[in-house]
Amino acid sequence: AHLAAQLRRGAKAIACVAQFSGSITTELIAQAGFEVIVVDHENGPGNFGVAADLVRSALGAGAHAVFRLPSADVTQIRRAIEAGAEGLILPRVASVAEAEQFVELVRVARLRAAREEDAVEWRQEMAEEDREADGEDAEKEEAEGKRPLSS
Repeated sequence: AHLAAQLRRGAKAIACVAQFSGSITTELIAQAGFEVIVVDHENGPGNFGVAADLVRSALGAGAHAVFRLPSADVTQIRRAIEAGAEGLILPRVASVAEAEQFVELVRVARLRAAREEDAVEWRQEMAEEDREADGEDAEKEEAEGKRPLSS
């Protein structure tokens, strides 16, 4: 189940903050029973690629991945979502307005990511349909003797 649904039901989750760069360590933490791994990109790995690997290794080990961002930068928000983070943490929020702005940035980034996923899926479906149609056309041409039999 998604982490948000689990928390809405009132269930608790045991979490561990990861401030290191080894994906094997992330997997071991998940296997030790931690349900949530907070990938601390603010204080932990400064390289986004390493942080994204930690998110993927947490997910692969069956844990929920939450990403702690260094700032409310839209590019970092989007990259964290694309890496698979189920949640985002923004430290040092000073006002309600700042929190609301962050929530809106996350909402827009999630919508864009979903649209892009839909577009990729649609392109893949169209390519598959084109391949199937090409195969059917070739079979028809072979049957009508317009095309030499394929070897």
